Amino acid sequence: MKPIFHRLESATLSDRIFRHVQEAIMNGTLAPGERIHADALARQFKVSHIPVREALTHLEAVGLIIQEPHKGARVIELTQDDIRHIFEIRKMLEGLAVRLAAANIDEPSKKRLQSLVNEIGQAAKAKDFLKMDTADQEFHHTIWRISGNPYLYKILLNLLSPYFGFLASKGYYFRRKQLSSVSEVHQSILDAISRGDGLEAQETIIRVHNRTANLLLKG
Repeated sequence: MKPIFHRLESATLSDRIFRHVQEAIMNGTLAPGERIHADALARQFKVSHIPVREALTHLEAVGLIIQEPHKGARVIELTQDDIRHIFEIRKMLEGLAVRLAAANIDEPSKKRLQSLVNEIGQAAKAKDFLKMDTADQEFHHTIWRISGNPYLYKILLNLLSPYFGFLASKGYYFRRKQLSSVSEVHQSILDAISRGDGLEAQETIIRVHNRTANLLLKG
C-alpha cells in the first residue's frame, strides 16, 4: 500500500494526527463519549506511539478528549448538569473579564477582536466550522488576556476548554439554523467592550450566556 505520509519531524507528524482527529470529532465521525485507542491510531497512521501520544495530549489540552488511567482516551461528553454548573460560573467569571477588558481596551485590541468577529462571519458563510470554532475560542481568549488578570485567564481556560471541546464534538455549529447569528452575538459583545462601559459589557455577555445555555439545555 502506498504510504500515507512522507517522512516528517515528529512534531509535524503529531500536529497532523491532531488535525485529523480534531476534524473527525468536529464532523461527528467520532461521537461524544467514544473511545479513542492509541494503538489503533498508530496502526492507521502507520507511525510509532510517540506522535500519537503527543497528539492525544494536545487534544486533551484543547478540551476535545479526556484521558483516563487504564482506560485510554474518550471524546469529551458533558451532561446537562455539567452545562448548568459551567454556565453558572462562566457568567460570573467572564462577566468580570469583559468588565476589566472594557477598562483596558485599546485600538490594537479592538482591531484584533474585530478581525476575529469578521473571521467568524466569513467562516459561517463558507460553512467552515473548524475555522469558525477556532476564531470563536480565540475571541474569548483575547478578551481574557485584555482583562489583564492572568489568574482569571487561567481559571477561564481550565473551565471552558472542555466546554468548547464539547461544542465541537456535538457539532453545535452544524445545527445552528442561522449561522450569521454567531458573528452578530460576538459583535454585540465587542461593541459593548469597545465603548468602555464595563457594566454594559457584563450585562451583554450574561444575556448571551443565558441564551446559549438555554439552547444547549434544550438539546
